Amino acid sequence: MTSYPFSRGYHIRKRRWVSCATSLYGASMRGGAAEFWVGPARILLLGGRFCSYSGGRLDVKGPTIMCGRFALERGGLSAGTTLHTIDEQGRDPVYSVDAAWSGERIDAAAELAFGGEEWSGVWALSVRGERSGMSLLIYELPPGWDHPMGRSFYGAGRRRRGGSIVLEQRLARRLRIFSAFERSSASDPYEAKRRDLLRFECRWSEGGNSMKLSLKRRIERRSILMPCPSSEEQPGDEVTDSIHLLQTWRLPASFRLRISCRAPLERGRSGYLVCPSITIDRRIHATVSWALHRAIEGSPLFYCYERSLRGLYPWRALRGGGWRVAFIGGASIGPARIAVSLAAQNEGLYEGAAQIGVTF
Repeated sequence: MTSYPFSRGYHIRKRRWVSCATSLYGASMRGGAAEFWVGPARILLLGGRFCSYSGGRLDVKGPTIMCGRFALERGGLSAGTTLHTIDEQGRDPVYSVDAAWSGERIDAAAELAFGGEEWSGVWALSVRGERSGMSLLIYELPPGWDHPMGRSFYGAGRRRRGGSIVLEQRLARRLRIFSAFERSSASDPYEAKRRDLLRFECRWSEGGNSMKLSLKRRIERRSILMPCPSSEEQPGDEVTDSIHLLQTWRLPASFRLRISCRAPLERGRSGYLVCPSITIDRRIHATVSWALHRAIEGSPLFYCYERSLRGLYPWRALRGGGWRVAFIGGASIGPARIAVSLAAQNEGLYEGAAQIGVTF
């Protein structure tokens, strides 16, 4: 459940039980779900097959997944239990119990899950004040706890534990400071990995104009456990830094200008990315964006936000030096919405997509 630590609702976020999206990115499931509300009780039934999209084809022959959930809600308190099974060799059914409480300034949640002879747990607390806030998360996951629909935290197939804390402080009417620290570890009989992640962010906004400055440092360390003593020299810490500046201006005639600048600084890999975009938000919604990325040393990896069709992944991975131009536009005609996207990239790469939706 890793996500951007300064997003709204982190670490505790409420979502609808049944929702949908149209996307061919990453893993997905084809099936059906039903949700029933009876007074304070909620019942969820879900079933389908795990699917993946690769090589231009959709593979729908994945394992069958079945899930059932029962929960009660009364005031700010909720509690529930869930059972899900995966038709895959070596997979035991997973049972979980969870509880959450939401007050005026405090949110708390916890979940315990049991599968086979192992258990996992997640605990979270969020406290909000008038000018400050704090959010805390602690988790413990045994080996092999990854689900076919996604992976939690980092270090697949290992025992994982860790926690994070996020602090927020309002210094002035329009200025906010965020800071976060996360420590996570993953281990198996052969090696252990530890990662420390530090983030600092400053946000300013006034009217339709805003500015965000983000600094991030990631420190990773790998320890060899087997054989003991190891014949290999223990590697040192690997430090990665990055800087991000984002500015947005609200222009006349419903135009919005956005400029994003990123600079990853890694050992042997560094560079910069500049990505301006302009959006018109009237009867027709359209965005034109352009990304220019240059490598100073090695072949760094850049992540660029690009407005996309509904249900598609908006982040693009760009490596080394090059450019990318993209356009997305859409309009609503009665109950129907039509949208198209076009993009071109260096080395002669092109892509396009169209989407039509109807509201009943």
